[in-house]
Amino acid sequence: MKPATPSYEHATVESDQKIIERIRLGDEKALAELYRNNIVMVRKYVMDNSGRDDDAKDMLQDALVVLWENVMRGDFDLTSKISTYIYSVVRNKWLREINKRKVGKVTSLDNYEVVEERIDALRNIIHKEEYRVILKCIDQMGATCRKVLTMFYLEEKGMEEIARVLHFNNTDVAKAKKWQCKKELEKIVKKQFK
Repeated sequence: MKPATPSYEHATVESDQKIIERIRLGDEKALAELYRNNIVMVRKYVMDNSGRDDDAKDMLQDALVVLWENVMRGDFDLTSKISTYIYSVVRNKWLREINKRKVGKVTSLDNYEVVEERIDALRNIIHKEEYRVILKCIDQMGATCRKVLTMFYLEEKGMEEIARVLHFNNTDVAKAKKWQCKKELEKIVKKQFK
């Protein structure tokens, strides 16, 4: 099975906890947003592992139903990013589906779970190293860029709060500064990997 990494490229200003609260209040638009933000990740994982586009859509819909039901029970505690949670549900459901269909050389779900755990452990090591390098690069930047990038990406603060705390005239100025700082960070990171 080929591993897939959860995608964070569609991260929104709204924190995952706010999305959970919207679901708890019955806001179905939150689920539509989660679908749009995670379909690429799910499609890649399922299609890399003997599935079709329709399978990916079904798996994501099933995962969102699981999330919805767990949140509505009232005792749901989000311990990871929502995209990580969705990826885990999809992966487990797809492994069971493959086992049921007897596709390829699937002999034991347990074997795949062991392999996936090892892949996850390796992925975590790689992410920690990348994270360390990015933090080091952010430290090389000017004070304003450090604050903007830290608040947005690490603390998951919204543009309004960033504009208020850093005394920007409005959120458009904050967005422009974040974009400028992100481009500067990309250049610094590229130099690290040359």
